[in-house]
Amino acid sequence: MRHLRAGVAGSYPTGMKITGLKVCAFGECHELSHGRYCQKHRGVDRVRQTSRWKRTRLVVLRNNPVCEHCGQDFSMEVNHIVRIVDGGAEFDYDNLEALCVACHKKVTAQQARGER
Repeated sequence: MRHLRAGVAGSYPTGMKITGLKVCAFGECHELSHGRYCQKHRGVDRVRQTSRWKRTRLVVLRNNPVCEHCGQDFSMEVNHIVRIVDGGAEFDYDNLEALCVACHKKVTAQQARGER
Protein backbone atom coordinates (compact mmCIF):
# COMPACT_ATOMS: atom_id res chain seq x y z
CA MET A 1 0.00 0.00 0.00
CA ARG A 2 1.30 3.43 -0.92
CA HIS A 3 1.77 6.03 1.78
CA LEU A 4 -0.15 9.18 0.88
CA ARG A 5 0.44 12.74 2.04
CA ALA A 6 -2.45 15.12 2.79
CA GLY A 7 -3.01 17.56 -0.05
CA VAL A 8 -1.73 15.21 -2.75
CA ALA A 9 -4.46 14.45 -5.24
CA GLY A 10 -4.58 11.40 -7.44
CA SER A 11 -6.89 8.76 -8.87
CA TYR A 12 -8.42 7.47 -5.67
CA PRO A 13 -11.93 6.06 -5.27
CA THR A 14 -14.57 8.58 -4.17
CA GLY A 15 -14.98 8.63 -0.40
CA MET A 16 -11.60 6.98 0.30
CA LYS A 17 -10.23 8.37 3.58
CA ILE A 18 -6.64 9.58 3.55
CA THR A 19 -5.31 10.78 6.92
CA GLY A 20 -8.72 12.15 7.87
CA LEU A 21 -9.38 13.54 4.40
CA LYS A 22 -11.68 12.25 1.66
CA VAL A 23 -11.60 12.58 -2.09
CA CYS A 24 -14.24 15.03 -3.35
CA ALA A 25 -17.47 13.23 -4.33
CA PHE A 26 -18.12 15.56 -7.30
CA GLY A 27 -17.71 13.73 -10.63
CA GLU A 28 -14.08 13.22 -11.58
CA CYS A 29 -12.65 15.71 -9.05
CA HIS A 30 -9.75 14.26 -7.05
CA GLU A 31 -9.19 17.08 -4.57
CA LEU A 32 -8.97 16.14 -0.91
CA SER A 33 -11.29 17.64 1.70
CA HIS A 34 -12.58 17.13 5.21
CA GLY A 35 -16.21 16.95 4.04
CA ARG A 36 -17.99 15.28 1.17
CA TYR A 37 -16.97 17.97 -1.34
CA CYS A 38 -13.83 20.06 -1.85
CA GLN A 39 -13.90 23.85 -1.47
CA LYS A 40 -14.73 24.35 -5.18
CA HIS A 41 -17.74 22.01 -5.20
CA ARG A 42 -19.09 22.58 -1.68
CA GLY A 43 -22.30 24.51 -2.60
CA VAL A 44 -23.38 22.36 -5.53
CA ASP A 45 -25.33 19.78 -3.55
CA ARG A 46 -27.41 22.43 -1.74
CA VAL A 47 -29.03 23.52 -5.03
CA ARG A 48 -30.47 20.04 -5.62
CA GLN A 49 -32.21 20.04 -2.24
CA THR A 50 -34.25 23.24 -2.74
CA SER A 51 -37.93 23.25 -3.68
CA ARG A 52 -37.09 25.73 -6.45
CA TRP A 53 -34.73 23.20 -8.07
CA LYS A 54 -37.25 20.39 -7.72
CA ARG A 55 -39.92 22.50 -9.48
CA THR A 56 -37.47 23.63 -12.18
CA ARG A 57 -36.39 20.02 -12.77
CA LEU A 58 -39.98 18.84 -13.17
CA VAL A 59 -40.74 21.61 -15.69
CA VAL A 60 -37.67 20.71 -17.77
CA LEU A 61 -38.55 17.00 -17.75
CA ARG A 62 -42.21 17.70 -18.57
CA ASN A 63 -41.27 19.93 -21.52
CA ASN A 64 -38.62 17.49 -22.79
CA PRO A 65 -39.83 13.93 -22.12
CA VAL A 66 -37.26 12.40 -24.51
CA CYS A 67 -33.49 12.63 -24.09
CA GLU A 68 -32.13 15.71 -25.86
CA HIS A 69 -28.92 13.87 -26.83
CA CYS A 70 -29.88 10.44 -28.10
CA GLY A 71 -33.59 11.06 -28.67
CA GLN A 72 -34.35 7.44 -27.89
CA ASP A 73 -34.81 7.07 -24.13
CA PHE A 74 -37.08 8.88 -21.72
CA SER A 75 -35.34 11.76 -20.00
CA MET A 76 -34.90 11.20 -16.29
CA GLU A 77 -32.06 13.62 -15.48
CA VAL A 78 -31.61 17.37 -15.82
CA ASN A 79 -28.11 18.55 -16.67
CA HIS A 80 -26.60 22.02 -16.40
CA ILE A 81 -25.03 22.72 -19.80
CA VAL A 82 -22.54 25.07 -18.13
CA ARG A 83 -21.86 23.60 -14.70
CA ILE A 84 -22.72 25.70 -11.66
CA VAL A 85 -19.11 25.52 -10.48
CA ASP A 86 -18.04 26.93 -13.85
CA GLY A 87 -20.42 29.90 -13.54
CA GLY A 88 -23.53 28.39 -15.10
CA ALA A 89 -26.92 29.69 -13.98
CA GLU A 90 -28.61 27.33 -11.55
CA PHE A 91 -32.23 27.86 -12.60
CA ASP A 92 -31.95 29.28 -16.14
CA TYR A 93 -33.92 27.05 -18.52
CA ASP A 94 -31.47 27.93 -21.31
CA ASN A 95 -28.71 26.30 -19.23
CA LEU A 96 -30.65 23.08 -18.59
CA GLU A 97 -31.16 20.00 -20.73
CA ALA A 98 -33.17 16.82 -20.16
CA LEU A 99 -31.17 13.63 -20.60
CA CYS A 100 -31.60 9.90 -20.15
CA VAL A 101 -29.50 8.30 -17.42
CA ALA A 102 -26.89 6.90 -19.85
CA CYS A 103 -26.37 10.22 -21.68
CA HIS A 104 -26.24 12.13 -18.39
CA LYS A 105 -23.41 9.89 -17.16
CA LYS A 106 -21.48 10.47 -20.40
CA VAL A 107 -22.04 14.23 -20.40
CA THR A 108 -21.15 14.58 -16.71
CA ALA A 109 -17.89 12.68 -17.25
CA GLN A 110 -17.05 14.88 -20.25
CA GLN A 111 -17.78 18.03 -18.24
CA ALA A 112 -15.57 16.83 -15.39
CA ARG A 113 -12.70 16.26 -17.83
CA GLY A 114 -13.26 19.70 -19.34
CA GLU A 115 -14.25 18.33 -22.75
CA ARG A 116 -17.58 20.11 -22.84
